[in-house]
Amino acid sequence: MKTHIHRAEEVKSPLGIRRALQIEPKGIEETLTLHDVVSIEGGYNFILPQVEEPLVTLAKPAPVRFSILEEKTVGRSEFDGRITLLAEREAEVEAETEVTPLCNLKLWLLDAEGRRLQGHLYAKAVETSEAARGCFRIRFTGADPALEERLRELRAASVES
Repeated sequence: MKTHIHRAEEVKSPLGIRRALQIEPKGIEETLTLHDVVSIEGGYNFILPQVEEPLVTLAKPAPVRFSILEEKTVGRSEFDGRITLLAEREAEVEAETEVTPLCNLKLWLLDAEGRRLQGHLYAKAVETSEAARGCFRIRFTGADPALEERLRELRAASVES
């Protein structure tokens, strides 16, 4: 199978691009730019529907502990952070540790005493904040049902307050 790499500037019709991300994938010697294309203009006039849901500011940040997955295994280091903004499928996390976009994470929600709640969450870092160091957005990729319910409760409590 032949892989075609196209550059955004090679596309004939104007593109609507929300953001671009520089990556250095394995097996390729050059840095690549991934573009989040949201529309193709010109004769196509094609616009992808926006599926982003609004992030709710949590009344009280939710403490988490996370580990960066290395290949398919959980890394040995664990880091503390706080979920400050939350939507059904996404969250914003503040932490002292920098996380690069596209890395996979395993997270544990913590109770008020810093103990892990039963179960775990999996997520992919999708964006880092340019405004705040150590602040990054994640998209949930898997969760235990009890933790999904806990996240819904946190969101609902913050919307009501």
